[in-house]
Amino acid sequence: MEDPCRNMSFLIIDENDRIRKTTRNVLERIGYENILEANNGEIALEKLNSSKVDMILCEAVMSDMSGVEVLRAVRDNDEHQNIAFLMVSADKDHATVAEAGEGDVDGFVIKPFTAQLIQEKIKEIMESRHTPSPVKIHLDLGLVYLKSRQYEQALSEFRKALDINQNSPRVLLAIGRVKEQKGDLEEAEKLYLQAVKLSPQFLKAHDALAGLYEVRNDLKSVAEHLKLAAAISPRNADRQIKLGQALIKTDQKHEAREVLNMVMKIAKDSYAKVARQVGDAFLEAGMMAEAQDVLMEGLSFYPKDLHLYNRLGIAYRKQKKFREAMKNYEQAIEIDPENENLFYNLGRASYEAGDWDKSAEAMNRALQLYPDFEEARTFLKQVLKL
Repeated sequence: MEDPCRNMSFLIIDENDRIRKTTRNVLERIGYENILEANNGEIALEKLNSSKVDMILCEAVMSDMSGVEVLRAVRDNDEHQNIAFLMVSADKDHATVAEAGEGDVDGFVIKPFTAQLIQEKIKEIMESRHTPSPVKIHLDLGLVYLKSRQYEQALSEFRKALDINQNSPRVLLAIGRVKEQKGDLEEAEKLYLQAVKLSPQFLKAHDALAGLYEVRNDLKSVAEHLKLAAAISPRNADRQIKLGQALIKTDQKHEAREVLNMVMKIAKDSYAKVARQVGDAFLEAGMMAEAQDVLMEGLSFYPKDLHLYNRLGIAYRKQKKFREAMKNYEQAIEIDPENENLFYNLGRASYEAGDWDKSAEAMNRALQLYPDFEEARTFLKQVLKL
């Protein structure tokens, strides 16, 4: 009987030409013929838009986009999110495995691999997708109901799944989400804690507990569970930023500084976004020198990011570095000379520096660009009195 997977199409992603060729040879030896290749993540995503692909075999470590970044991009795309994804790596690094797991990777294989191992992995993944377990069927259907806020139908499906496997952390998490959305936070907490007890590495349960404690304003517990999750998957920048913010709010500023500075080191494809978020966290905490350093570092990579300029201006002004703030806004205006907000900010910084002529000039320019700018008009009147 012919293997139904035989007509599958594959996309191999690896920046090493030799390894791509070796992987292609392995697939061809098994009997697969529809094989595409890409030497980086960007090209791979372009090929997905123009070609049918059933499974991706992607190297975890690449200089352009890492395998996890490619995985996230695939899962975030409605048209591609259901493509099977097999991560390939030279070693089973714990952090990479955790990251891939968060992105719903289908499988992980260590190099060097044999044709038999690849064949077994492909078969295992496709069988799991084509013949899901009864627990998964009820769980998936319940999640559809939950998404449309049909809570009773969702609970019915989740309870059927729980009857089959009473020790499933994923099912307990799902029931907890229903309880939380219905406002029963105490019951949701019990279910999330039970899920974590059954599976201490279950990141989604730690995240759910952190979110629930945030609603309760129990920031100490928020930080506790974000720390546990960050220890399991340390390269999740969004979670690390939330942890830094929680530490700041619980007056653990030294530890927050370490966490947020570490985020800047792990940021890669979204460096400007992370610099903004980390800078904002430091600004909110009144840690102006730290904010200044992060924002300046962000601008060294993205010298045209106006948000970074605006936030850096705040950091300078809060430290009474008014001349530095003026220079900062002038550099931003060179990038966008039609931005009335930049002229307004320049006018404020100039006023604080005691340069009232420059302040009036900047406010006038802001009003020329946007005549209904009432804050600029009011401030200009104040400057002209001097």
